[in-house]
Amino acid sequence: MVSDITIRRARRDDVAGIQRVARQSWHETYGSFIPEETLVELLDEGYSEEYLDRALSTSGTAFFVAEDEYSVIGYVSCEPPAGGFVGQVSIYVAPDYWGEGIGSQLLDRAREYLATKDADALQDVVLASNDVGNAFYRKHFEQAKETTVEMGDQEFDANVYRAEL
Repeated sequence: MVSDITIRRARRDDVAGIQRVARQSWHETYGSFIPEETLVELLDEGYSEEYLDRALSTSGTAFFVAEDEYSVIGYVSCEPPAGGFVGQVSIYVAPDYWGEGIGSQLLDRAREYLATKDADALQDVVLASNDVGNAFYRKHFEQAKETTVEMGDQEFDANVYRAEL
């Protein structure tokens, strides 16, 4: 496990690092079953500078980053409960750091944050073909159900994971 990692609230100057981690992890995770053109389109939409600027300045959603002494190597986005008691999380870590415990550290920070926002549980939706993501969530969550999600113009089977706080 990497020991000199800092987990902190993301700032405006972390946008490029978050975008880099998203590109690396999405290509490594989804590149074998989502066409490159679709991946680029989804990353451009979901990780545009404008979107991340807005998300980082919104009081509801919180981003936390994991950084080593050089750069951002992972992040978690946390959405407080909306009309219920389940907060949403999304965790990505740069592939070179998979298996180092960084995702677990980010998850711990997300739990702390969402507990302050009256969440009783947290969940994430993971594509069924995402072996790395499913392995991580199985260690920390219970699989609540199976579903489908639309990405680009395709539908994918997915697993919904939930963990009580």
